Amino acid sequence: MTGLPSGFKSISGDNAAKIERARQIFFDVFGAYGYRVLLPSTLQLFGSCRDRLSPGVRSRMLSVNAPSGETCCLRPDLTLAAVEHMGSSYSPDERPLRVCYGDRIFRIPTQPDLEVENFQLGAELLGWEGEGADVELLTLLLNSLDALEVRNSFVVIGDVTILENLLQEVPFQTASALRDALRMQSFTSYREILSRAPISEALRAPLRALPSLRGGVDALEAAAGILPPGCPLEGIGSLLDALNFAGYKERVFVDLSLTRELDYYSGPIFEIFSEGQGRPVGGGGRYDGLLSSFGIIGQATGFSLNLEQILEKAPDPGGERMFVMAWSGSLSPENAMLCAKYFSDRGIPLEMSWVKQRSRSVDLARHRGYRWWTDLSDDHVYDLLDNSSLPRSEFPPKGVPHA
Repeated sequence: MTGLPSGFKSISGDNAAKIERARQIFFDVFGAYGYRVLLPSTLQLFGSCRDRLSPGVRSRMLSVNAPSGETCCLRPDLTLAAVEHMGSSYSPDERPLRVCYGDRIFRIPTQPDLEVENFQLGAELLGWEGEGADVELLTLLLNSLDALEVRNSFVVIGDVTILENLLQEVPFQTASALRDALRMQSFTSYREILSRAPISEALRAPLRALPSLRGGVDALEAAAGILPPGCPLEGIGSLLDALNFAGYKERVFVDLSLTRELDYYSGPIFEIFSEGQGRPVGGGGRYDGLLSSFGIIGQATGFSLNLEQILEKAPDPGGERMFVMAWSGSLSPENAMLCAKYFSDRGIPLEMSWVKQRSRSVDLARHRGYRWWTDLSDDHVYDLLDNSSLPRSEFPPKGVPHA
């Protein structure tokens, strides 16, 4: 018995440290551009979330009752939480609003996933007008992936209005089935559904070609000759040009059949990939319609990353940690803490050891994986790797990082 229900987890040790360090790196990247950290409530009103989420996500919400008797749910989506908070807490003249977050979401898992709770990093830019915000957010996203050392990361851009434009004359049930097939990347099913659809060949042809319209600028050029007039390609083209100009040409691609599980998007969307991951590690896009449902006029864009997923393949950014096991030895507690301040004042992490036996303290340091041990009552630091020592005044040795 762990005391936790199935699908929930507590995280500690190195894994918790990696998550917290990644959160801080992410906040530093976005904070440098005016994004403020949001700490949203874990509980959200059930009806408010249900009415704004797609059926697939709605069916995975976890309902609970608040002490007030209100029907609530554990937070299923951080974008909803962010928009609701900003809409109710800030006046219109304070917009645009920039927020970033690193927190959990809760959804009933679907196979093969088993986890109910997942950590997400994300950012939202709400209530802006004019150009530039999409480029700003995608640029900072790519910068944050670099700062987190996510290997070979790249972004795939689409636009939900292209598919919606093509599906206007398709019967409702057929249109829903085609969206679902694209969302699941089931192109065989997509082609089969399309072949039976009661539509004209003039409409069937561009729909048939849609999944093949992917790549770089060449995909947009091909799309211009295949899709009917009125399909909005300009937005993706402008984004692609801007990000190519910023030096991201090899990391930004186009997929005009791209769809996302959340259906509140209303313009350019994107998904994020990294080395060694067979599925997206995150995604986002424009959601002006969702913004207006909260009574906020203007444009909105945002994204989220699955934090644990990107950390699976990312190198440990901490490098060698110079943790010191500091044994109190014969010192009184207050004197031991005073001596330990020597290390903390120099930014060197330490763990206090209050056991009576010196050997037990050394054994615990080895068990923890610490290389360094000191008896605070003398002036030496011991290297447990090669059983040598050096004066405390010469610690840390040159070439060994300790931040």
